[in-house]
Amino acid sequence: MLRAVERAYRVHGALPLVLVVPQAEANPQVRCGRFELRVMENVLTVDERPIALTQSESDLLYVLMSRADDVVPFREMRGYLRPAKTKKGSLAVHIHALRRKIESDLSRPRHIVTIRLRGYTFRP
Repeated sequence: MLRAVERAYRVHGALPLVLVVPQAEANPQVRCGRFELRVMENVLTVDERPIALTQSESDLLYVLMSRADDVVPFREMRGYLRPAKTKKGSLAVHIHALRRKIESDLSRPRHIVTIRLRGYTFRP
């Protein structure tokens, strides 16, 4: 049986997008290479080093990591933000904050990559 994590948000009148995790997982984890995300704790571990995330950062990173190497469209990504945070440019602000926490060179991100005019992808 599946349960919806209480993170369904409306985007511009669209149907809510919901993160779904197996009920057996009290704290779902996603692993990609040297990255491990503990979703309910909002903690990302990189090479055994814990990094605290905000709820929005955790939501966005969960989507990206669970679909690693696939392009997640901008509109879909905005659907995972709370309604108060869906102003134009707010997605880019959250992505920038995530990059500051995990990228070694912000001018050339290797892990959270923008695919021009399409969306974002996560590369472990």
